[in-house]
Amino acid sequence: MTVDTRVENGSAVTEDSRRQAVLDALRLLDSGREERFDRITRMVQDAFGVPLAFLNLMDDERVVVNSAVPGELQGLYRPREETFCAVTVQQSEPLVVPDATKDPRFVNLPVVVGGPQLRFYAGAPLTVQDTRIGTLCIVDTKPRTVTEDELAILEGFARWAERTISEDLDRTRVEDMLRNLQPPPVNRSGYTLIGLTMPAHVVGGDFYTWSEVGDRIDLSLADVMGKGVSAAVLAAGLRSALTARSGLPPSQAVRAAEAQLGPEMARVGSFATLLHAALDLETGELTYVDAGHGLSVHVRSDRSHERVGSAGVPFGLLDDVRVRTERTLTLRPGDYFVSVSDGVLELYDSSLTALDDITALAGESADADDFLARMEKHAGRKPLEDDVTVVVVAREPV
Repeated sequence: MTVDTRVENGSAVTEDSRRQAVLDALRLLDSGREERFDRITRMVQDAFGVPLAFLNLMDDERVVVNSAVPGELQGLYRPREETFCAVTVQQSEPLVVPDATKDPRFVNLPVVVGGPQLRFYAGAPLTVQDTRIGTLCIVDTKPRTVTEDELAILEGFARWAERTISEDLDRTRVEDMLRNLQPPPVNRSGYTLIGLTMPAHVVGGDFYTWSEVGDRIDLSLADVMGKGVSAAVLAAGLRSALTARSGLPPSQAVRAAEAQLGPEMARVGSFATLLHAALDLETGELTYVDAGHGLSVHVRSDRSHERVGSAGVPFGLLDDVRVRTERTLTLRPGDYFVSVSDGVLELYDSSLTALDDITALAGESADADDFLARMEKHAGRKPLEDDVTVVVVAREPV
């Protein structure tokens, strides 16, 4: 994210508005305790032997304790005008106050004249995206001073805190990019296509995609072996390879993509389970290739269901797969087609019986949107161990 500093409506964007924009992107305000920040404040407190150490963030009204020693102070806040930090963020260099009772800027602060009767303060501004968003500071109830070397140590810790905070912006960029890559829902000719992907980490190896080609919709769901960045890179290549072959019969599209990417995936010891299909909007026929996936269900209007099994080895597992078998099922009015990644199974008992639970959930849902919302809620109940992806194709009842 780059904070906008252009002139808007005839006036320059203020420092406060830039700060708020960065804080909004970081999503750290009032976010709860995090060990990565607590570790910094603990080390700062140990290094200086002070009773209190804080990592504070400042929005347009408050200074909020993001991390503190002692830890129970995390989450507390004060109005900006009642803090040392409001002055610290106005300058690029650290602020040192040996004795607040002798400094006219702070002598009347509530934390000085009342509890906890602070006297000493030293704080370094935290700068992210060229914007000072908070402070890393140490305080004491006794007057004291710091040496130049000690001040350099405090600044070193502040740079560490800045790098840690900046990681959140990097994650936000990636999350925004992944959201933008997900295709929008389709409501056309009596059909609804919707999907959901929730990576276990910042990025993952799952993806779903679709594209409209005349009276047909091509759709794919893939799960690349592994997690994290390496799986995400391979998934991006596979997504592009399939999208570039929209309109081809599914077997031809998969074989061509495999000729392009299969050798590369074999070299790095990876593969993907893949469902690639074409939906005919006139007939309801869904023609598909299942390459080692096998996690799809055809749910009929009477809520009976049939698992759509695999008909081939995973994508990229072998150097040369000459034949990819196509199969066809027909979606009649009121039918659902649901395909999931194996991370969904782990939300239940990690076995194929989870498909029965998924089918039951579809039967309880008012429509495809309600079903997907229920799946997302269920997936959000605990930290994910694997990427979760769900695709739903629903044909409206007559």
